[in-house]
Amino acid sequence: MRMSKFYACMLVVMLVFMASVAMAGDIKVNVGTEADFTIERDLVIDDIDGVELEYASQSYDIKADILLGDKVRITPKAGLSTSQVDTEIGKTDVELESGIGFNIGVDAQVDLYTNEYATLAAIGGYKFSRVDVDSVQISVIRIDNPIETIFATHEWEIGAKIYKDLSELNENIPVTAYVGVVYSDLLGNLDANLSIANLDVDVEADDNVGIRLGASISPVANWDIAIDACLVDKTAIVASAKYKF
Repeated sequence: MRMSKFYACMLVVMLVFMASVAMAGDIKVNVGTEADFTIERDLVIDDIDGVELEYASQSYDIKADILLGDKVRITPKAGLSTSQVDTEIGKTDVELESGIGFNIGVDAQVDLYTNEYATLAAIGGYKFSRVDVDSVQISVIRIDNPIETIFATHEWEIGAKIYKDLSELNENIPVTAYVGVVYSDLLGNLDANLSIANLDVDVEADDNVGIRLGASISPVANWDIAIDACLVDKTAIVASAKYKF
C-alpha cells in the first residue's frame, strides 16, 4: 500500500513536470551546492511491532537550478552521503554508522497563484541514497567493516508552500521567506552480513506530515544563499548557495 502511494505521487509529479515543460517558454540554469543535515527521523521496521529506529544523515550535493519560464523550477542534485542508525532491541542498544556513500535526487516547484501579498506554489522532491555500513555496535560488541552491509533509502515528499519576496523591507539585500506543509515518507532496506548473523529488513518513516520553512538572501549580485528547516516529520537543516547566470 505504501509503495503504491509512492508510485502514484511520483506519477503525479512526472505529469506536472511534463506539462510544465510543454508550457514553459525560456529556460535558465543556475548552479550551486547544498548541505542537508537530517538530525533525527524516526523509522519503524516493517512487520515488527515495537522496534523504532533513530535515523540521521548528512548529504553534500552539487545541484542545478533549472527555471522553466516564470513559474516552474526543477532542481536535480547529486553528491555524497553518510548516515547513522540507532535502535534498542529489548535492552540491547544497536548502533550502525556508515562510510561515505552517494545520493541522487530532484526537487520541483510550480507557482500556482500570486497576488499582492504572496505566492502559492506546489512543491515536491525525491532522493535516493545508498551507503555501506562501516561499523555495527551491539551492546559491548563492535563489528568493524562487516562483510557487506548496505543501507539504501528512498525519500520523497509532496505538498504546498506560501512564499513572499520581502525586498521592499530592504532593497539592498533582497530576502524571500516561505512556509509550507508536506506529506513525506522514507522507505529503506538494511541488508547486513555480520558474519555472526544476517539481517535483511525494510524500514519506513514513522511520521509523514511535516512543516517546511526557510529564507533565501542575495548578499551580493548573482549569488543566493538559503537556509531551510524541516520540522515535525523529521528534524533537518538544509543550507545552500547558488550562482545565478
